Amino acid sequence: MKEISRSSSISGMVLSVFFTVFLITMIIHGSQLMVMFNVFSPAALERAIPYVLLIGAMGFITNACMFVWAKWNIPVCIVNVIYHLVWIAVTIRILLWPDLLSTEFATIIDALLYNAQILMVTHGEIILLILAVIVIISIFDVIGGVLHTLKGLRKEQ
Repeated sequence: MKEISRSSSISGMVLSVFFTVFLITMIIHGSQLMVMFNVFSPAALERAIPYVLLIGAMGFITNACMFVWAKWNIPVCIVNVIYHLVWIAVTIRILLWPDLLSTEFATIIDALLYNAQILMVTHGEIILLILAVIVIISIFDVIGGVLHTLKGLRKEQ
C-alpha cells in the first residue's frame, strides 16, 4: 500500500490545531490584531467560530488516522473523503453568507474591479470563482486518495 509519511501526518495535526486557534483568536480579538479581518463583517466572523472548530477538529482527526495507519487503506480513504465533503459544504455555506464581507470592503471591491472596469466582475463572482477552485482542489485530493487506496488494495491481492 502507498505509505503516508508520519512526519507529514504530525505536521498536519499541528497545523490543524495552530490554524484553528489562530483563526479563533483573530475572530475574538478583532481588527486590533490584523487588518485582514476588517474585510469580513463582525456578525459573519462570530457565526464562523463553530465551523472553524469543526474543520480544525476534522483536519486533526484525518491526519491522526493517517498517522495511525501510515498507509492508504479503506478507513483512511473514507475519513479523507468525509473530511473533504464537509470542508466543501462548510466553505460553500460560509462564502455564500450575504453578510460575509463588510459593507466597506464589498463597496471597495465593486468600485475597484467592476466600476473601474479593471475586471468586469463583482465580489459575488469572485466568491463563486473561489468556490470553484476550492471544489476542484478537493476533488483532486479525494481522487488521489482513492487512487492510492485502490493501488494498495491491488498490491495486496
